[in-house]
Amino acid sequence: MTEQTATDLLSILEQERGALRAGQIDRLQDLTQQKIALVDRLVTSGSAPDRLSLILSVMGRNERLLKSACDGIGAANARLAEMRSVKSNLSYYSSAGKKSNIRTPDPSLERRA
Repeated sequence: MTEQTATDLLSILEQERGALRAGQIDRLQDLTQQKIALVDRLVTSGSAPDRLSLILSVMGRNERLLKSACDGIGAANARLAEMRSVKSNLSYYSSAGKKSNIRTPDPSLERRA
């Protein structure tokens, strides 16, 4: 049972890696629930140290992928916020080097040529 649990956990970790690499963030919640259940089973039943070291190594790899995904999402969010800001504000620097903003009106009507 312990060997099968470790094998199942490694399979879930590989699925998690695939989801992270493919950008399928929506799959992570289900995989995390399965991963928690399998880790709980491993903790209560115990496992061979060689399998645990492999599992920890794979978990570390996935953790780095998840951190990179979070960093990418944060960067994309910051870029979108910057683009929204540019749409509503015009920034410029005065001759004294002070940054100022001019608020632009929200276009309610799009003009076409």
